[in-house]
Amino acid sequence: MARSEISSQLQAMSGLTRLLDPTRPSHRWWVAITVTCSGFLVTMSQSAVQIALPQIMTVFGLNIEQAQWLVTAYTITGALLVPAVGWLGQRLGNRTLYMISLGIFISASALCACAWSGTSLMTLRILQGLGGSPIPPMTMTFLSSVFPAEQRGKAMGLFGMGQTAGPILGTVLGGYITEYVSWRMVFLTAAAPGLLCLLLVWLVLPAVREERTQALDVLGLSSMSLFLVSLLVALSQGQQEGWDTPFIQRLCLLAGVALLVFLAWEWCAKAPMIDLRLYANRTFAAGLHWQHVPASDSGATATRLYPSPGWLCPLAWLCGVGA
Repeated sequence: MARSEISSQLQAMSGLTRLLDPTRPSHRWWVAITVTCSGFLVTMSQSAVQIALPQIMTVFGLNIEQAQWLVTAYTITGALLVPAVGWLGQRLGNRTLYMISLGIFISASALCACAWSGTSLMTLRILQGLGGSPIPPMTMTFLSSVFPAEQRGKAMGLFGMGQTAGPILGTVLGGYITEYVSWRMVFLTAAAPGLLCLLLVWLVLPAVREERTQALDVLGLSSMSLFLVSLLVALSQGQQEGWDTPFIQRLCLLAGVALLVFLAWEWCAKAPMIDLRLYANRTFAAGLHWQHVPASDSGATATRLYPSPGWLCPLAWLCGVGA
């Protein structure tokens, strides 16, 4: 009996060793599965939270302007942090940064379920954004490092499937959980699967660190942060405070000056945070054209540019296979 137990344990350890062996071709697919599951979890949680907003507004007595900050706080945190992900990855190591980010996201998700007020929930959503926002951009670093060029399309197609399926499942799951259980459980749906993803990250992801040095665009990041925060506060408080009040007018002026500084610096900088010349790309500019030139709404734009979400999952994989 003892021998059989020892034998089974040795076989399990042998299987784990093979799984962690980076020289085996199957290892790279475990890397792809790990980052796909993590990215899926982040996007699923985001869409599920948006469905729970009406119940959260009722519980905490929030108005529309206050409730929208529960979504905006996460989004703006991600927008400000993503440009610094490359710099942070060089300092900490990409696997370490990935584990820290995922750990913060899981912890913040669990804490959001324990929020006692609208202010506490918004603060925890900022923390959740700090953890969740680096995960999608860092995925490309891992996939590019472990997959040869001829297989990267398939790997990125797999990740694209996860990114597309996350919001679809999150919307359905968030609706059912909010209706039949509680909005607090919506945040907890990311906790248990997140711990499994964290274990996979620790076991599977390689310690990747880019060789080239990347400077942090401090002025670009600061001016963009000032622009976004000033503009969003002005837009959210303008109706309540009054658009002609000095406070709102100063915020709008500050946002305008910060935007001009950001655009001028990014255009002239040798290593810009955002390459403004990207907007000269016709494919990238197509979305802006269809939404703003014909005065279409976002729904009409999505109809023109994208198929229905149900087709996006298999389409992402097929595009990857054909790449």
